[in-house]
Amino acid sequence: MSEPENTNPTPKDDAISGVPPVSNEITPAPQKKEEATPPPPVPVLPAKQQLKPPTSNDPISRFRNKTEDEDARMGFIDHLLELRKRLWISVVAVMICVTVSLIFYKPIYNFLLDPIRRVDAEQVKKLTEAGKPPVDGHVIQITTTQPLGTMVMVIWLGFWAGLVVSSPIVMYELWQFISPGLHSKEKNAIKPVLYGGMFFFMGGAALAYYVLAPLTFDFFLWLDLDLGVKPNWTSETCIEMLITMMIICGLLWEIPLLVSALARLGVIEPRILIKYWRVLTFGSVLLGMIVAPGNDFASLASFSALILGIYLVSIVMAYIFYKKPPTPEERAKAAEAKRNEIKKP
Repeated sequence: MSEPENTNPTPKDDAISGVPPVSNEITPAPQKKEEATPPPPVPVLPAKQQLKPPTSNDPISRFRNKTEDEDARMGFIDHLLELRKRLWISVVAVMICVTVSLIFYKPIYNFLLDPIRRVDAEQVKKLTEAGKPPVDGHVIQITTTQPLGTMVMVIWLGFWAGLVVSSPIVMYELWQFISPGLHSKEKNAIKPVLYGGMFFFMGGAALAYYVLAPLTFDFFLWLDLDLGVKPNWTSETCIEMLITMMIICGLLWEIPLLVSALARLGVIEPRILIKYWRVLTFGSVLLGMIVAPGNDFASLASFSALILGIYLVSIVMAYIFYKKPPTPEERAKAAEAKRNEIKKP
């Protein structure tokens, strides 16, 4: 029996062939030195990247830097909170001004009685020149008919004076509440009304104090003397009438500003005010008869003339502030120019 051939090359043959001998023994891999490995990190899911929602135009959201999503959940509550804040500031300002006015009630009382005293002084001068000077040096006797009449009058004086003094703060808080929700065009139309409204109101009140009230009281005094009636006027009635005249004139002088704002927005055209001048003139006279504090001819005539003057001033201001709305062709050109600007890189 023949022995099987040895197919494995012998070391001698390997040496001859130049191939290094292959060992059948498996050499173990060198063991690495064990090191303290940190625990595997906890997998954290990446947060979904999303753009921050735009800030809402709502006044409360802009005040608190809230987004539209947050505003959708708390818009009504935020409105109430902001309104409460503005109201509290306004109420505190009014209370402080009313308190100060009640402390200094005497200068306010003397200030409001000054038109009547000027009319009385002029009448005393006329009687003295005619050789009939009054016995006590006054033609008009300022009296009262009720024990609490003077006290109630002082309280009303303090209230109205404090309301007038605190009106800038109240108007500022109102504007801060409503302005964030308005467009730029609306803001530009309302700002002149707010800023100039106070000056026009004071101008109308000054006109009533220095012009209309002396004319009205002088007519009343002339009528009393012509009928032989001794003028014993109560301070409550005189001051109430004067304050009413000042408030009405101040509000009437706001009409030109309102017309200017409407003309700026394109709601009113100046040619309409001129086209219907007959109707507006009759309405001015009728309004003067309604708002006049007395039923006498002097009050009716003075207030009707005042409203007619305001009507003329409104026409002039409407021409100044009127902005003609763009035609369809101009709108199309503006839209085309805007699209071209967007397409530019």
